[in-house]
Amino acid sequence: MTEQQKWYIVNVTPGQENKISTELKTLIQKGILQNLIFDIIVPTKPITRIRRGQKVIEPQKIYPGYVFILAIMSKFAHDTIVNIPKVIGFLGPKNSPKALTESEITEILKYKNIGEVAVEDAKKMQFQIGENIKIIQGNFDSFIGTVEEFDQEKQKLKISISIFGRSTLVDLPIDHVEKIEN
Repeated sequence: MTEQQKWYIVNVTPGQENKISTELKTLIQKGILQNLIFDIIVPTKPITRIRRGQKVIEPQKIYPGYVFILAIMSKFAHDTIVNIPKVIGFLGPKNSPKALTESEITEILKYKNIGEVAVEDAKKMQFQIGENIKIIQGNFDSFIGTVEEFDQEKQKLKISISIFGRSTLVDLPIDHVEKIEN
């Protein structure tokens, strides 16, 4: 970050943060804002929700309605950004962009991409048929089982566990198990 580059907050219609971020990236790629915007952040954190009876991890925006940009704020950059549909303006006095302080941006940068990384890590979780796993939640907590089926789309496993000496199949979401390291 050079002395001219500062962090600013763009106020956008809530729910449009990712769309505005994509539009800004497009303007950079086209060369329109290429040497004026250097980073764009929509801070998120991972949350677990129940969807159709399944636990899913997804990113939740920490500051709905705001996009953070590292930019050299010229009149051209300001006017180009505020003319993007769904952009309300900049945070600052009378819609004049006010740069964030070091302490403010340090707090925000803690969340840079953390939500997307957690969601991607969960999606990348792979299980192999025949692999041994340990159940870490629910009625079968602490049981060791063998993966019989893995449905990546639904993020569910069918696991064979031994109950009273008999093999029993149980269906579990992937967040109820952990891989056993060999």
